[in-house]
Amino acid sequence: MKILRADQKSLQFGKPDRKAMRRERDKTAGKSNKADGTEKVLQRQVNSYLEATGIYNVRIKDAIYRIMKNPHVSKGDKIQIATSLGGLPDNNIQLRLNDSFHLGLNLELKNSIGKLTPGQKKRSRLTPYVIARSFEEAEKVIKEMIRISDLIKEA
Repeated sequence: MKILRADQKSLQFGKPDRKAMRRERDKTAGKSNKADGTEKVLQRQVNSYLEATGIYNVRIKDAIYRIMKNPHVSKGDKIQIATSLGGLPDNNIQLRLNDSFHLGLNLELKNSIGKLTPGQKKRSRLTPYVIARSFEEAEKVIKEMIRISDLIKEA
């Protein structure tokens, strides 16, 4: 039995290895197609900041979205997950004003070249949210939210 490499197998069946083609294209272009910072790093920074300041944050874990790629999950379940969770912002930040009321902020984190998905565009019409492209922007928005909540508490 002969063992074939991935590129040999794809050539054998007449299909190009698209991942290898993309890697070659990126090498020849001399630059990566990724931005200066990833959204994952930005998300970790914001989560650490919120935890350090004691602000309550609701985050839909990325693991839920990985379910969508799992071949063992039924199509019906995937559709239900996509329709209920599609387009949700990265963070839903809640500041407690008193026993009855909270001040909420939907914060979407994107890197410098990140774009909103169609689901996010659709949901942003229903529940507006702020888009932050760096940790400094996110921190500024959160501090402004804290300032507003302090003004409301004083009134």
